[in-house]
Amino acid sequence: MPTYWTASRIANQLHHTALAPFGFVRAGRICERLDGGLRRTLSVHTRTSGSRPQVQLNVGVAVADLPTPVTSHRCDSLNGTAETAVGREWYPLPASDQPLPSDLLADVSGPLLEFLLAAKDLDGFVLWAQDIYLGHEHPGWWGRFRPVLPQGTGPLEAAAFAAAAKGDTKLVEFLTARVENEQVGEHHFDDFLAELRQLHPGVQQRHPIVRPVT
Repeated sequence: MPTYWTASRIANQLHHTALAPFGFVRAGRICERLDGGLRRTLSVHTRTSGSRPQVQLNVGVAVADLPTPVTSHRCDSLNGTAETAVGREWYPLPASDQPLPSDLLADVSGPLLEFLLAAKDLDGFVLWAQDIYLGHEHPGWWGRFRPVLPQGTGPLEAAAFAAAAKGDTKLVEFLTARVENEQVGEHHFDDFLAELRQLHPGVQQRHPIVRPVT
């Protein structure tokens, strides 16, 4: 028997006690649910090296069934690790003959499940992503997820992919304009457009940047 709980064993316990009733299935250390155009995942990561063995729980909600990326960067998901009640992003990893920490179990049924189920479908994802962009207390924060990744315009970009996936032309144009207004680097915006045009070929940059800028 392993000295500590393994990631797969933890995922199995979390699936059985908290996630299965909400339609999640488990494969190894990952619990997943695919519906409403979204892929929701909880993944378990353990570390046994060092003086304090740890377990970390990462959750993510992504727009499902997108084309293969054509650039090295695409923001089509929202993900993160919730702060624990004591302000960490990890829990002590118990020995294999000990129970899982009670705060870990409580957090899975609380803020982590809330994150995973915050958007019912693509429409809900669009609204939720814009809410995350504005932030709770701080831009890019949501509840005990401080931060939600990706930061910057990432949530707006993810919202644009969701709008494109559901074929809402006006919403795609609106969100693209928001990204352009807030995006600092034009090269990043070019990558965003290249990816978005796979789903919505007609989307245009409103204010092309001409170099050199004077």
